Amino acid sequence: MQYFPVEDIDYICNKIYKNFEENKRLTSYIDQVNNKVRNYLKKKIKAEEIDCDKFAKIIVDKIKSRMIKENTHVGILATQSVGEPVTQSALSYFHKLNTNDNNELKELYKLTHNKMDYSIM
Repeated sequence: MQYFPVEDIDYICNKIYKNFEENKRLTSYIDQVNNKVRNYLKKKIKAEEIDCDKFAKIIVDKIKSRMIKENTHVGILATQSVGEPVTQSALSYFHKLNTNDNNELKELYKLTHNKMDYSIM
């Protein structure tokens, strides 16, 4: 069994890096991708012939397809990403409330009406 040659792995990783070297903000992400590619190919047995250029092109195309295009409105998506977990936690809290207990109803009222109870202090 012959494993994938280190020279080919280095060639593929360098080719991926060169496609994104002008964008310094992506450097850490590209390093992570290259580490994953290295780990994958180190375990790969060189049974079938893999074209290094095609393999690198597939990786580069996948990265480019996932990049957000210029002038894309991402504010709504960002607020949904933040708001959804908050909504879920609030809903789970309200589902746990026992309506038979008067104190919990007061707490619910304080939460929904933004009132502070200073009588305890």
